[in-house]
Amino acid sequence: MPDSTLVLELLRHRGGGGEEQTSFPPQDETLVSCSLRALPNAHFSFPVRFQGMYYQVQGRLRPHVREFLEILSQFFQIIIFTTAKRDYAEPIADLLDPHKKLIRGRLFQDDCVCLQGHYVKNLKVLGQDLARTVVLTDSLQAFPYQMDNQLLIPRWQGESEDRELPKLLPFLERLSHLDDVRPELWSLHPTLSTEE
Repeated sequence: MPDSTLVLELLRHRGGGGEEQTSFPPQDETLVSCSLRALPNAHFSFPVRFQGMYYQVQGRLRPHVREFLEILSQFFQIIIFTTAKRDYAEPIADLLDPHKKLIRGRLFQDDCVCLQGHYVKNLKVLGQDLARTVVLTDSLQAFPYQMDNQLLIPRWQGESEDRELPKLLPFLERLSHLDDVRPELWSLHPTLSTEE
């Protein structure tokens, strides 16, 4: 099993406060894009219950996401971490890894801390060595307690020609061999570093 851990942000609530009704469904532009509206060329669709009503969620997978996960699973222990509820995020995680061979862990809203109405993710719940943990996200606010572990990826706006995931592979493979990934990641955004 790989010694390094890669945490992927699957879904993140956007909108005011931690009120779920203001940000349902969670939108993420890292690995998937979801909507309650019909999406042209949707890759998946599933029903989800929210506040006593059922909604049909449609979504698209970012180009090359499955190949990305397959390659990185050779170098990293992959964990999905989201502020979304399990019944919403689990079907999407299942689509990304239908045979449950690539993603080693799945953390949901229940694994987050709620501070002043906002769900916050803290990598310490993983019980992993943070020196060997990389977070791939489109927002530095995703994991505010471990900003030095974050690798920003441009948000995906649904473009079918997007190549951001394959472009990251050589860098991530190199990170997987480091004893401490944080100095390398910190150098990408030094003014935002948080020392522990």
